[in-house]
Amino acid sequence: MLDRITCCICDNKLFLDDLVLKNYPKKMSLSLCKNFETEDMIFSICTKCHTIQLKKLIDLEFLYKDSHNISLIGKTWSDHYVQFSDFIGKNRRGNFLEIGGNSDKIHKHFNNFERWTLLDPNISTDNIDEKITIIRDFFPPSTEMKNKYDFLIHSHLFEHLYDPKKTLKQMTDLLKPDGEIIMSVPIFTKTCKNQTFSGIHFEHTIHMGEEHIIYIANYCGLKLVSKKKYQNHSMFYKFVKREGLSTISLNHLKEENIIFNKNLFSRIEETKKLVLEINKKLPELTDVYIFGCFINTQAMIYFGLNTSYIRYLLDNDERKQDKYYYGCELICKSPCILKDTENPLVICHMGEYTKEIKNQLFEINPNINFL
Repeated sequence: MLDRITCCICDNKLFLDDLVLKNYPKKMSLSLCKNFETEDMIFSICTKCHTIQLKKLIDLEFLYKDSHNISLIGKTWSDHYVQFSDFIGKNRRGNFLEIGGNSDKIHKHFNNFERWTLLDPNISTDNIDEKITIIRDFFPPSTEMKNKYDFLIHSHLFEHLYDPKKTLKQMTDLLKPDGEIIMSVPIFTKTCKNQTFSGIHFEHTIHMGEEHIIYIANYCGLKLVSKKKYQNHSMFYKFVKREGLSTISLNHLKEENIIFNKNLFSRIEETKKLVLEINKKLPELTDVYIFGCFINTQAMIYFGLNTSYIRYLLDNDERKQDKYYYGCELICKSPCILKDTENPLVICHMGEYTKEIKNQLFEINPNINFL
């Protein structure tokens, strides 16, 4: 375990622990056994900029030992990688470094690059071709990277970093003059309305809104040159290496953070109330399932959802099926098991993915009802 002592945005002190969730499951992966580990999830707030962040940090080797999200599940994600590749520029030449790229979800859309380096501890292929280099490691890797890159890209990685200022500066140092860092990150303003902890958990340990990203990027010598919104799902940012940049004020960050923090605590209370309402109905119901190996599912179970009345957890990812979701005793199954079930009931609170998932489940069984 690591303890975050100072704010990872502005380096000031953290308040006393504002919220403590005792013995929370340490990961969101799947397991073949029930030997789960827990840790206190402690939410702290910076005394200066009021950015909320977790105090206890899980060792990365433990947290990401079991790779997840390699598969493309659902149209939202498949379209995301197509559009992100378009934003990067599929025909651009140069030397690419992709950090957190554990498969071919991005580079398969490119064919003019000079070299492409994949850096991730859980890369799922040995492939690929002679222009692609594989480094199975976290960033920064244990061996020195001597190459300079034209483009450094990552998708849904930035929000996982424990020390985003230090790490982004290390990334910037790997760029050639006028090199670019291009990233896709979740839209936290949308996430805070759809997820129990507003997008913060043991994998996403910091509130990372657009103002935070730009503040950190400018600090590291990166100038924002373009951005694009992808649905209510992600923001794409393109930064170019520059010197002598000014950045936004901490007072501006503080104003945004105060609003976010209020929403976070409201979402927690809403989740607790939802669990109480569902638990009142469960004893009178049969054929109940819950969809999604997802933070909302884990949070509902933590806050007391009575899983003894639930048959299975459902998820589209075949690699997750027939395993236990970390921290609970529910086995994961394919939603196809609902096909011949008469009037099944599904608990489905999947944030921005809820509508897409409900439409998919109706195609399997039009008689599904949702809780």
